[in-house]
Amino acid sequence: MRNKYRSLKVENFHQLHQQSSMFVLPNAWDAVSAKMFVESGFKAIGTTSAGIATALGYKDGGNIPPQKMIDQHR
Repeated sequence: MRNKYRSLKVENFHQLHQQSSMFVLPNAWDAVSAKMFVESGFKAIGTTSAGIATALGYKDGGNIPPQKMIDQHR
């Protein structure tokens, strides 16, 4: 079931790139900004390593502990 769900997400993301209207993909830097983008009606949301690192007080480029980065995506 998990693979089927993932396949649907991939297909939906692909379709967003094929539509005739503009596709805007905002980059969330934390859970609050992601929720704001969802509530604003965006169909997909990206993440920004620099934004997440900066929001947590780290420089971008692999300086943030991996578990902290993972925890931001839950």
